Amino acid sequence: MGPAIIDHYFHAITGMVTAYRDGEWVKVPALSEPECFEFPSPIGAWEVAHVGHPEPVTIPRYIKVRNVYNKGGVWPSQLNEIAKAFSVLGLTGFGEVRIRGQVFEAREVAVAITMSLSRIMPPEEIEKFVKPLFERLGEYTLTGVGLATVINGIKDGTRHTIKYGVAYKDAAWLTALPAALGALELVSEKTAKAGVYSPEAGVIDVDEVLKAVKKRVTIEVVETKFEVL
Repeated sequence: MGPAIIDHYFHAITGMVTAYRDGEWVKVPALSEPECFEFPSPIGAWEVAHVGHPEPVTIPRYIKVRNVYNKGGVWPSQLNEIAKAFSVLGLTGFGEVRIRGQVFEAREVAVAITMSLSRIMPPEEIEKFVKPLFERLGEYTLTGVGLATVINGIKDGTRHTIKYGVAYKDAAWLTALPAALGALELVSEKTAKAGVYSPEAGVIDVDEVLKAVKKRVTIEVVETKFEVL
């Protein structure tokens, strides 16, 4: 994988990030409030924590909600711990690092180190990293991704929890897919207008985009509900 996704993740775990709580936008520390989340097979349970991402900023502008937050993480777990350490040490920010008279942003150095791990780590340590993960995830090990959306709410006196999950072996392809399908929908949509909008803004028919996504990717849906006492 290239440096862009690493840079993006380091950006997302730096400093304070936005969440939407009790009807208000608030700042929370990146990587705070970790929890174990169950993704679709073969990923299964994985630790995630608060990361900076658009959804808590955009969704409340168009959909009536009370709480929105985004959590994420990476595998193997050792890399998750390294990322946390980099964040605590300020290596995911824009502080200056001087190397032989040259000045670099701290994040540039952290990205370069991460990109070089496969070359500078002893082979036996690489095997410790990869072997257990490969046994668990198979072809997902190097380029796989897990995504999920969880919706909680009350309707007609019943509390509903709806969980949408995706596990896919090619993170780059899955990242590009909805953007490409959204662009195709945009050029065919009569209501399209100039400007910058999030998917929730109604500029495109999101249902049509999701139908097109479902033709190419399996989206796991789990719904639970119970009466509110």
